[in-house]
Amino acid sequence: MLSKDSTNLYNSDLIQPKVEMEIAFKLRTDLSGLSITPEEVINATEYITPALEIVDSRFTNFNFTFTEGIADNICAAKVILGQKQIPPTSIDLSKINARLCINEEQIVTASSSSVLDNPIYSIIELVKMLYKKGDGLKAGQIIISGAMADAVTLTKNSTISAQFDKLGTVSFNYINNKKP
Repeated sequence: MLSKDSTNLYNSDLIQPKVEMEIAFKLRTDLSGLSITPEEVINATEYITPALEIVDSRFTNFNFTFTEGIADNICAAKVILGQKQIPPTSIDLSKINARLCINEEQIVTASSSSVLDNPIYSIIELVKMLYKKGDGLKAGQIIISGAMADAVTLTKNSTISAQFDKLGTVSFNYINNKKP
């Protein structure tokens, strides 16, 4: 489920959530094939934006087999997208630094280069896997490219924010109660 920047997430909707910093790609055109190039990914991308993925699992301490992980939807729970949308041609996607803060305390720093040296390669690998199954990525889809650092456990009643070089910020509040 996609959410907007500065949204509220409630612990009653989650089990043992963690957060990851990612870069999201919004596609302008379809992508398919086995020989996709970085240039084709850039040309197919309408914009990139900072993102926070919320991973969650019903398995204690995320301790599960691969098959159980598939059954648990590989821990995907939510994605919060930043407001700033920039063309991918205006930035070196392999050199985006980011920092994650909880209640304004810096918890972790990361670089986009930790995602296969460049998040574009993550998109390329996804396109290849989908093509082998007779599918591809479609215009209008938003794809998150992979975690830039290890997932961080959320603490209740906190504000989580991430600052990405040249991409801006993305944040949410993790609230210890049920939705109003």
